[in-house]
Amino acid sequence: MWITGASQGLGEALALHLASLGARVILSSRRPETLLRVCEACVVAGAGDARALALDARAGSAAMRAKGEEALALAEEMHGWDRFDIACPISDDATGSLSNL
Repeated sequence: MWITGASQGLGEALALHLASLGARVILSSRRPETLLRVCEACVVAGAGDARALALDARAGSAAMRAKGEEALALAEEMHGWDRFDIACPISDDATGSLSNL
């Protein structure tokens, strides 16, 4: 699962909950230093795997599409995935869309 807005609030809570269920997650946020803390907490909570991918969702749809492709490549490297079953964009200021991934 790819969760954006994962460095705090609802995104962080969702990441930690899914990690406690053994989910493999890619976490994104525009604050890489905070994101790494959440990523480490997910591993401690029991995530099958957790990776951080810096992302500023305010950058616009072209930038979001490029990051989506980067996240997909990371997921393929991690797990052999060729798509995401679920992508959870959690942000109140995002202008991009992940719906085509």
